[in-house]
Amino acid sequence: MPARTLLREQSAALAHGDRRDNDDIWKMKLVAAMHRSMKIGLKSFAVAVAFLALSPLAHAASGTISIRAAKAGVVFGVTKAKGTLHFQGQDYPLSIGGITAGTVGIGVTRLRGHAYNLRSPADVVGNYTVTSVSVAVVGGGKVARLQNSYSAVYLQLEGPAVGLELSVGVAGVTISIP
Repeated sequence: MPARTLLREQSAALAHGDRRDNDDIWKMKLVAAMHRSMKIGLKSFAVAVAFLALSPLAHAASGTISIRAAKAGVVFGVTKAKGTLHFQGQDYPLSIGGITAGTVGIGVTRLRGHAYNLRSPADVVGNYTVTSVSVAVVGGGKVARLQNSYSAVYLQLEGPAVGLELSVGVAGVTISIP
């Protein structure tokens, strides 16, 4: 029996002098409160789904990216790189430069991965903060995640590193389309 019907019956019974024990009254109130909470929860869920469906990120795509980078430094490193963004069937050249804190040595890296939350190739352009780890003694590996400072675009990259380099740090990188 629905909670509203129970409450109506309870109110009618109390108005006619029928006294139910306290436990029954509290059970009915609890059922009614749970019913209201479920309705509010379902409405909130429906609104959240609607907002997500209309969100610009719901229509964002991803692209593949490849980067060839050279880095050198003692405590602070300088990176200069060229790359390619492959997005919706076309290739776009990239120019990358930046400064790294926590680098010792010299190295060359070839990174491949994905660019996420793109709506157009121009979305990859901007300043990125980088969290990365790399070790190379002749050969090694590098993993990096680059987050655009002003949008939801991020790059997830990995690949081999060649040279003599130890890098555990944070960097600032600027990506442009020449």
